[in-house]
Amino acid sequence: MNRLRRQRDLDSSLASAAWRRSLAPRWACLLVCALCSWGLQAAQAKSKASGPESSKPPSSAQAAGAGSDLDALRRSYRSQPSADLLLQIGLALGKAGQALAAHDHIRRALADGPSASQGEQIQQGQALLDKKISASEVGELRIKGQVGGLVVVDGVVVAVLPLSLPLLLPVGAHHVEILQGSKRWQADVTLPKARMVDLRFAQDTSAAVITTPPAVLLLPAAPREGEISFALLKSVDRALRRANLARAPIEGSAAAPLGGSGCVASLPCQLKQGEQHSVDFVLSLRTKAAGSRCEATFQLIDMAVADVAIRKDLSGEGCDSPALAAQILQELESSLPSAATRPRGELLLTSDPATAQVFRGEVLLGSTPLRRPAWPGALELTLRLPEHQPQTLQITVVENQTARKKVQLVALPRPAQAAGPGDLKPAARPTVPRWRLALGGVALGSGLLMLGIGIPALAVHGRCVHEAVPPARVCDGVFDTLAVGLGLSLSGGVLSAVGLTLLVLPPKKPR
Repeated sequence: MNRLRRQRDLDSSLASAAWRRSLAPRWACLLVCALCSWGLQAAQAKSKASGPESSKPPSSAQAAGAGSDLDALRRSYRSQPSADLLLQIGLALGKAGQALAAHDHIRRALADGPSASQGEQIQQGQALLDKKISASEVGELRIKGQVGGLVVVDGVVVAVLPLSLPLLLPVGAHHVEILQGSKRWQADVTLPKARMVDLRFAQDTSAAVITTPPAVLLLPAAPREGEISFALLKSVDRALRRANLARAPIEGSAAAPLGGSGCVASLPCQLKQGEQHSVDFVLSLRTKAAGSRCEATFQLIDMAVADVAIRKDLSGEGCDSPALAAQILQELESSLPSAATRPRGELLLTSDPATAQVFRGEVLLGSTPLRRPAWPGALELTLRLPEHQPQTLQITVVENQTARKKVQLVALPRPAQAAGPGDLKPAARPTVPRWRLALGGVALGSGLLMLGIGIPALAVHGRCVHEAVPPARVCDGVFDTLAVGLGLSLSGGVLSAVGLTLLVLPPKKPR
């Protein structure tokens, strides 16, 4: 009995040991899986804690090789901003189909001056810039803040201050941040179409000032139209900024300049472009190579006055030389503020009749009654109205005063014209008036009726009423109708004659 009990205990111990030995590999596998899972979670947590921007940025060559990897390119640009990286970001945005963002990055990169090693990328960027974007979908944002600050628009790093050119952004609301170390400035702005907004951040506070300066249309507006280099474009933008003006983001192309070929030399064409794009000023800037030298001309047109506010002619060495750009910048900076605030008077012109067109030379100022600003001094105006004699007048405008004038226009005499064969009209046939037809018809009808009664009455006068019956030889009574028959016959004859006369008598001939 005891022997059997010991045998069972031994078998139970052996089975327990075997079971424990079979569990060992299972526990080992579970332990390995737990360690792997813990390591993966720790790596993910570390990656999230460090963030994509805090990881070590790839080099410029690595970022360029990544091609469309915008995140890598932007991390590189955030760590070490450069025109080369900005150009590569623009090209990557172009491949991704983001035309406006690509246009913005590439134009600013080319304005900053990428390195010579980026020759192929520069050509690709210029090809993308040739694909123009609609001005109705674009606004410009000019930002001024702490130098070296990162510009973040809608959560994306797009630039580093100072900006070489304003940012091109879609029309509408945007959230803008400036980051520098632990400091942060932010503001919400709304961009109107084809206009520029100025955003200025105070360095010592978090305050932001948003203004919309007067818009200036640059002709030719395309920076690569063959006449204006990026250096000149930067000089123009700097001069406009100092004059509290802003260049409208409206561009033409070399094949299709704004207003067509020759518009920069025509004042009416430039005024038409300014009205079409609803700007306050038009600035035309032309450069022309003359041997080794370059001749440059710029003029500012005030759209309210519809006249040139200032004009300057310059010359220098080479159209792309920094010296000429500096000279134009100096002249613009000294001329634009006074030209934009040039003193004015007011012109009030009326005419009788109204709606006469008012011309100053070949420029149409409007139609009467006309009220608009004008430069102080003498003006020669011409009023034109169809079927009236053109009239030229002299009027003097005084600063801060209204010059009033009313013009009486003289109608042109109408020349007598000989009637041709086709103009001859057939003579109108005389017709009997309706009253004569009616009265004559009634008189004639009445007269005939009376004659029809009167004549029989005369015929039976003196005859027996009843024939005598033999042997009687005398009738009992006779008709006594002489007076009645005679009266009716005479009256009927007269009425018939009158009615026939009214009907037959010829009518008067028309005059």
